[in-house]
Amino acid sequence: MNILIKKLRKNRSKIAAMAVISAVVVVIILVSRVRVDANNSYGRDYSDKRYKNYTVTSGDTLWDIAEANMDYEYYDDVNDYIAEIKRMNNLYSDKIYTGQNLLITYYCHNCNT
Repeated sequence: MNILIKKLRKNRSKIAAMAVISAVVVVIILVSRVRVDANNSYGRDYSDKRYKNYTVTSGDTLWDIAEANMDYEYYDDVNDYIAEIKRMNNLYSDKIYTGQNLLITYYCHNCNT
């Protein structure tokens, strides 16, 4: 009889652990969906996002490049665009060099492709 009770308690613990794990997974999925929906609620169509190469010229700064190329419809702040440039180009500081090639984003409005 004691063995049966121990097995039931052990199974209850496993079931409870699985329930907690399942609940956490559901919450993560729901939160990620809310974040995606929040981005789309501003009417932004990220399917227009394109990439281009930019060659740094003498005197360029990330701020200058961002101001010249970012689309204010898709970014709330110049710093957001700079952070994206740095992330895409594996830059760990704001230092850039003349002749350096950077991958930057732009948005193509009314594109057919």
